Amino acid sequence: MRTLIEGAGHRAVVTAHQPGFLVNHAGRGLYTEGLRILEEQVADHRDVDTLLREAAGFRMGPFELLDLTGLDVSSKVMTSIYEQFQHEPRFRPSSLVPPRVAAGLFGR
Repeated sequence: MRTLIEGAGHRAVVTAHQPGFLVNHAGRGLYTEGLRILEEQVADHRDVDTLLREAAGFRMGPFELLDLTGLDVSSKVMTSIYEQFQHEPRFRPSSLVPPRVAAGLFGR
């Protein structure tokens, strides 16, 4: 498998068997915490994205990334990770996402 992945120009990473891809597992923390910041009205989404890009060195903030990947896709992944980790509170999906998905507001 490593040969196939690296042959396609990607870097292979070997992980323990867990639900979701490693990037989804790690990204859920970024997304869910960013969404929690909005739920709790701590900061505006633009400020969170700017802070993570300019001060923390991320290429994109969580909301820019959600916009790129699409809330329809991200919502399903967030729910799947939450369910597969037996409703672990740190993976609880945001209540802000379902109404936007229902309205067809997926992002770019």
